[in-house]
Amino acid sequence: MKAQTDYFGRLARQGTRALEAARALENVLTNYDFFALPEQLERLRAARKESTELRQALTEAVVEDFLPPLDRADLLAVSAGLEAVTSAAENALRQIFALQMAHAPSAFGALTRKLAERTTLAVEAAALLPKLKKGSDDILRLTQRIGTLARECDDLYAEALRELFSHKADSRELLACDRALQSLLACGTACDGLSDALALAVARNQ
Repeated sequence: MKAQTDYFGRLARQGTRALEAARALENVLTNYDFFALPEQLERLRAARKESTELRQALTEAVVEDFLPPLDRADLLAVSAGLEAVTSAAENALRQIFALQMAHAPSAFGALTRKLAERTTLAVEAAALLPKLKKGSDDILRLTQRIGTLARECDDLYAEALRELFSHKADSRELLACDRALQSLLACGTACDGLSDALALAVARNQ
């Protein structure tokens, strides 16, 4: 008999990559050094590549598996959500590198710290999936906390914009920072998508 795929083990590995990516982005924008970006970017590319490979392997397995541990759609959605979080962080850093920003506004560091916190909570929620019957309330509490942090991120985004315009940066710098901010917001959107997938998994697998 064919051994069942370790779905939760693969999701856990994807979660590790997502956390690495989020924390790397936080570190980059808290201690900004343009010349250190290429090395960090390579690390994020590697994390995103592994996450993509894990999602693809999980997708192939769930198609062939007779009785996966969760609804197929939920396994695929959570895996895709974890990959999206990792990919968004890599895309954000790639965008920042391409824009050749000389410095990062201090609000960027605060925003990425909050993004890393949201990612941490999402990965913790995903880790509870193997014990979904007993851990459903904990998963939902974590997703609710992620929603609260999303609103806090909106406030930090507004603060970052105020910081940019109050310093009367030139038009090129303003454009670069605005594009960088948009890429950071995309990280938050990816995290919210993962949170939604986790909440739906709870609803459909009780």
